[in-house]
Amino acid sequence: MSEILITGASGFIGSHLLRQFNCAESKPILLTSKPIAGFRCIDRGCSDLRSQIAQVLGDAPIETFFHLGAYTPKDRSGANCVTSCNGNISETERILEALPIAPHKVVFASTLDVYRFDGRKVSEETTPDPPTLYGASKLYCERMLSYWCAERQVDLQILRIGHVYGAGEESYRKLIPLAIASCLDEVSPQLYTDGSECRAFIHVSDVCRMILEAAESGCESAREVCINLVSSKSISVREVIETVIRLTGAKVAIEQLGHERGQSTEFDNRRMLEFFGAERVCFQEGLAEEINSLRAIRSD
Repeated sequence: MSEILITGASGFIGSHLLRQFNCAESKPILLTSKPIAGFRCIDRGCSDLRSQIAQVLGDAPIETFFHLGAYTPKDRSGANCVTSCNGNISETERILEALPIAPHKVVFASTLDVYRFDGRKVSEETTPDPPTLYGASKLYCERMLSYWCAERQVDLQILRIGHVYGAGEESYRKLIPLAIASCLDEVSPQLYTDGSECRAFIHVSDVCRMILEAAESGCESAREVCINLVSSKSISVREVIETVIRLTGAKVAIEQLGHERGQSTEFDNRRMLEFFGAERVCFQEGLAEEINSLRAIRSD
């Protein structure tokens, strides 16, 4: 029986992905620094990672290697942290060197931060030009995996993931969790622009579905495929905050701190639709779920 390896299982997206395996007869092997009950775990930081992986694998081949683990900035100030961003590169190299056998397929969770947004519509044909070290580190990992997989004739799916939201993102200082936290505290959410700039939010469960489907999908003409995972529907920042206020029932109003027009991000996601179809969770339903999740955490 072949095996599945996953990094990043304790992260925001990874923890949601694991729920898909909870009822599975054969569970994946996790390369993680935080042991997770019910799964076979290998300490990613152990000194002899190759031997540990080989011991757990035995004679089993690796069907899919899901590489989700990486440093992800909690806010804008962390996007250029040299040590952490360099760690994305060195850790990817270390794990690849530790694999005793090449997998049949690699699915890599990258980011839309590899692009520089200048007002033009972004697609997979847009030339990457990361404005931050974080984006640059993920792009370098893409290239590293591309060469590594090509040398070993391994299929590679690069998923450049967009604005993901959902229960569990409260540790990030991003628009949605900050707005929810403010409303639950009955504090006015702050808006630093005129709020007209648009974002395309995709729910974490849709992202996890697409990650799993990436292991099964491919392109007959190429071993390597790059796909942007981004919603087909855009919503303005102001409307996001107003929706949070309405769904929480908070008796607050937006605190307007700026009036300059922000920059929207626009995407061509036809490739995502071709491979995985449209997202299935509507924004308001996903937002209500995230609000209820944070309420439950606060009441414990």
